[in-house]
Amino acid sequence: MKKAFLISILFLILAAGCIKKPPETTPEVYTYVEAAPSPEIKPEDFSPPIPEKLPEVPQNEAQKIKRVIEKEKRVYEYPIEINDLVKRFIYAYTTKYRKFMEDSLRRSGKYIDFIKRVFKKEGIPVEIAYLPIIESGFKEKAMSYARARGMWQFMRSTGRLFGLQINWWVDERLDPIRSTYAAAKYLKYLYNRLGDWNLALAAYNGGTRRVERGIRRTGTRDFWKIKRYLRRQTANYVPAFIATVIIATNREDYGFSNETELPFKYDEVEVPSPTDLRVIAKCAGRSSSTIRT
Repeated sequence: MKKAFLISILFLILAAGCIKKPPETTPEVYTYVEAAPSPEIKPEDFSPPIPEKLPEVPQNEAQKIKRVIEKEKRVYEYPIEINDLVKRFIYAYTTKYRKFMEDSLRRSGKYIDFIKRVFKKEGIPVEIAYLPIIESGFKEKAMSYARARGMWQFMRSTGRLFGLQINWWVDERLDPIRSTYAAAKYLKYLYNRLGDWNLALAAYNGGTRRVERGIRRTGTRDFWKIKRYLRRQTANYVPAFIATVIIATNREDYGFSNETELPFKYDEVEVPSPTDLRVIAKCAGRSSSTIRT
């Protein structure tokens, strides 16, 4: 018994000697980051230049606009109609509001190709990709006097109705990617309900009920006959959009540069828990300001 006990102790001693001591390593040092409040996303006030009173087009400018339109051979998916009101908006956007149009066209480069791909897939005329010019000037943080927000200027109720999260933590109206998908759903809904793209855009701006009231009063779905029953801004909204499309697709003819901001490229990565943006920036090899943007 004593012999067996001694053998057991000897075995334990030998076994202990075989256990390798873990190698000494320098522990990874994490820099302490002081807790900081989330950066406030300050809205950019934006009022679309859709004036009630438009400047008269001088005769020489009217002839110039006419020559550009006649020269154009482009086939549009959207029902483009050229009339005096559209020409007056073309003149306004190439003179008094030229700076606004220049800046909007430049900013459009970040998202226009992405929007066109989404709209093409959804069966929406690709020219409607230029709608954010008169909605927000392609400013992601734009906010109207009515507190519509984002590139597509969603109200809270409409944004939630078409799948956007809007709460204390997040406002996806400011997300140019998710808000574009929501805008595609909303525009398709309006078109399916009203049966005409001019009316769909009028409803996007002024509400469906007003447009349907105009349809009942006139007995037609011709926007140009209904518009006298709409608010002035909504009545001008469609010709302003058509003028914008004509300028955007024929920039050089109106003296605008084709140079735009670079397309927005991104990867989607799932972050398992709330993480400081500075940590994410370090892992991604980018600056904090880039990640925050």
